[in-house]
Amino acid sequence: MKKLTTLLLSAGLLFSMAACSSSKIDDDALTLLETGMNHFEKMESASYNASMDVKIPDSNASIAFKGGYLEKDNKLNFSLLMDVKEDGEKAEELINVYYKDDTAYINLMDLNKMKIDVSDLLDQAKQSEPAETKSEGFKKEDIKPFLDKASLDGNKVKLVLNKEKLDAAMADEIKKQSEAAGYDMTMNIKSATAEVTVKDDFIEDAVIDFVMTVSADVDGKKESIDMNIKLNISFSDINQNKEINFPDFKGYEETDIMSLIYGMSSAAGGLEG
Repeated sequence: MKKLTTLLLSAGLLFSMAACSSSKIDDDALTLLETGMNHFEKMESASYNASMDVKIPDSNASIAFKGGYLEKDNKLNFSLLMDVKEDGEKAEELINVYYKDDTAYINLMDLNKMKIDVSDLLDQAKQSEPAETKSEGFKKEDIKPFLDKASLDGNKVKLVLNKEKLDAAMADEIKKQSEAAGYDMTMNIKSATAEVTVKDDFIEDAVIDFVMTVSADVDGKKESIDMNIKLNISFSDINQNKEINFPDFKGYEETDIMSLIYGMSSAAGGLEG
């Protein structure tokens, strides 16, 4: 009887170990991710670096952003400096955006410097806001259906997303956007991963990597291209209340929203050219 009991206990232990190892979703990893995501509202100041790298056959391009964020005396201040690099050619600080004392300052390639008072727009936005409702924040249960795997390595959360479910979730939005642009486009995700580092309950670094095939029907011709998109954002000096280094804003001319939109469109057209 002792021998049989021992065998049964051993078999039960092995079975439970196998069941645990087959689970690819580490709940502790998702709990840490949930904590980091929900602490964004407590981030009153930070410096940041962000980038989007796009690789397609025979071509690489990247857009990099850097700047700072500071909320002080119920006033928001921030800076955003954008660099663009394509196939080895780099344009530094192509577009710089600053926000200070309810005024936005935009510097387009040092050729066009504009400033716009947005206080009236902010007042209109506040008046049109619905009654304040309590946000439920980010819930780990909401992301679980889109995951194949979640693991924890120290304070780093590693995720492998389910490509089929991502495709299905994004299909309607992609269709709507492509139809608005006048062509038919589909996207097939081959892999999607994310790594998020959480320190002192705040997200310190996040990297999201997509490998996909994009197909578009333009003027009756179907074309497909393989694409790798990597998004990265990192934060430092969180809640250290470091002042933002603003320029003196000399030479920035008063403008309105329509002129601003036209200027941004012209800049985008210059990039494409």
